[in-house]
Amino acid sequence: MLTAWSVLALHRVLTFELPMMGWAFVWRRWLVSVMLAPLAGGLAMLVTG
Repeated sequence: MLTAWSVLALHRVLTFELPMMGWAFVWRRWLVSVMLAPLAGGLAMLVTG
């Protein structure tokens, strides 16, 4: 949950990324980031046992 909050922060998207980078960048980054949180959680479970 913490990883998802830091990677998919809506306030950062609205204030920084969207005005400067545009929708194409934001859309691609969100698609990649949605996969990161479950992957990080699964990796943490694997490492800690």
